[in-house]
Amino acid sequence: MIQSRSLNPVPHRSRGFSLVELMVGLTVGLVATVVVVQVLSFAEGQKRSTTSGADAQVSGALALYAIQRDVQMAGYGFSSSPGSLGCALAYSYKGAAIAGFPAALVPVSITQGAGGAPDSLRVLFSNKISASTPTRIIPPGYDPAVMAKSKSFPVMSSLGIKQSDLLLAVTDGVSTCSLFQATADGSTGSVPRADDGAGWNTAGRPVTAYADGSYLVNLGQLTDHVYDINPTTNALRVTAFGAATASYAANDLQPGIVQLKAMYGKCSTCTATTIGPIDSFDNTTPTTNAGWLQVRAIRVALVARSTQYEKDVVTSADQVASGLLWDVGSATPVNGTATTTCHGTSKCVTLKLDTTATWQHYRYKVYDTLIPLRNVAWKS
Repeated sequence: MIQSRSLNPVPHRSRGFSLVELMVGLTVGLVATVVVVQVLSFAEGQKRSTTSGADAQVSGALALYAIQRDVQMAGYGFSSSPGSLGCALAYSYKGAAIAGFPAALVPVSITQGAGGAPDSLRVLFSNKISASTPTRIIPPGYDPAVMAKSKSFPVMSSLGIKQSDLLLAVTDGVSTCSLFQATADGSTGSVPRADDGAGWNTAGRPVTAYADGSYLVNLGQLTDHVYDINPTTNALRVTAFGAATASYAANDLQPGIVQLKAMYGKCSTCTATTIGPIDSFDNTTPTTNAGWLQVRAIRVALVARSTQYEKDVVTSADQVASGLLWDVGSATPVNGTATTTCHGTSKCVTLKLDTTATWQHYRYKVYDTLIPLRNVAWKS
């Protein structure tokens, strides 16, 4: 007898994962995922810290370079006549004073920040492309009270003097120096000065008479740069003077700069005709011509900060309770600024950074340099 087979046989019972096995598998998978996420997170954090640290180093180096480039030019055009250093500036633009205009003719001046706040650094020099050489005033001289003498300055040479150049009439570092504008190109033996109530030549100005032996300094359009820290953006900022509008405009140069400190490097034996070594640093701004002739260098320190906020407090070898230490050495004394002994026998100045509660969660780098005032030294 032939037996028939079912076309749909009952399959064997299928067996899957038990609930316990599924939970164990999920647990292992979750642990592996957590480990992978932590590794990637740590690697990404290290990458961001390294990248932001590199960016801060670049910003610090470029910021220091910008200041150094300007300070090296400080005094160009007028330091060649050292007797003019420190003279008070007299001027009038549209019959009024200019907000923020320098009060005296000096290559570099430092304004200290109160309570450890960042300093500001002002740099002045002539920006004439051609040579800016002082030229002597000759008889009959300039006299605002005499019509025939009030419209020009008789000079030994008008070489390089062009229309719209700003010129400074100087007697010495004690008397007032007067600023005016050439209203035409200098001609043989004369620098034209016509009245211009809408500009620098208000009628009757300069008010001081200048006789034989005084001289003119050609400032071109005048470079007047003020470097400071923008507290809003934490960037090195430069405020530049524009002679065309007689106004100042501020621009951020480099981000991530949170501190700026500067000191004068002084030579106690230097005069208009002698040179010598820098024998002290301080923050005291001179008030006399003799005092300015002793300023032969500027020492600058910048602190660059990374943009990466670190979860944990970041410390460094030179970190103290309120900031970082700036090693100023021990060979040359620092006067008027509190110092502490560090790195053996060196002296350190504290660069204050604790203006915010989270300051220790960032990484910092200190940049410093000593910049000679070469235009002052070369004349000597």
